[in-house]
Amino acid sequence: WFALPFAAFSVSDYKLPQYVYALTPAVALLCAPWLCEASAAAARGLRWWIAAPAAGGAVGGAAALAFVAGWSADRAVVGAAAGVVGFGAAAFLARRAAPAVRAAAHGAVCLLGASLVWQLWLGPLVVSFQGGAALGALARREDPDGVELPFVETQATHAAAYYANRTAAFRTLAETATLVHQGQTQLAVIDPAAPPRWEDAALEATELERFPSFPTSRPSRAFLDARSRPEVLGARALVRLRELPVR
Repeated sequence: WFALPFAAFSVSDYKLPQYVYALTPAVALLCAPWLCEASAAAARGLRWWIAAPAAGGAVGGAAALAFVAGWSADRAVVGAAAGVVGFGAAAFLARRAAPAVRAAAHGAVCLLGASLVWQLWLGPLVVSFQGGAALGALARREDPDGVELPFVETQATHAAAYYANRTAAFRTLAETATLVHQGQTQLAVIDPAAPPRWEDAALEATELERFPSFPTSRPSRAFLDARSRPEVLGARALVRLRELPVR
């Protein structure tokens, strides 16, 4: 259940982080036996010296994750509270419930934990640096009749095409000039760190907005750590194009 989909998504050149979210039930079941043992030990009279460190660990872990990943305070509090409540509920069920119910409950607690990590941290973090939704919305607003959104000498994204509701494709400077001349676009996406030589194609570009950019299908450790993230982030800019008069 876990290994084959994980391997398939890992090999794929194009992937979004939410694809792997479907594997969280399998991860929950893999983690459930450990939680069963820990909570059963707590229920057998070792409540304080196991449950208290576990609760403290949940709080400390959430605080550490908040510091490293840049969580807001409210998300850290929710994550810590969920960890404490989840472990306490698991310990109670380990003492009171039948074995089948205990296994299902522990799996549910693990799934809740995975969901909280995704919803409160990893999902919003990764999606915020894809930029496709905001870029596409701006493209629709600024050029509602556009047929194509050219990425001039930079990698195009499927997300930008989807949210802009038009084709998005890698284009050379000359190809972009042709699209502008044919009235198929008034906009283009560029890498502001390496802007095209617009004058070579008799074009003038006005930057509308910049968006953070990172290949989130392969998040690196430096990207996940809020302290080093600015060093690896790139940018993409949406520009408005205008043909210059021919002299």
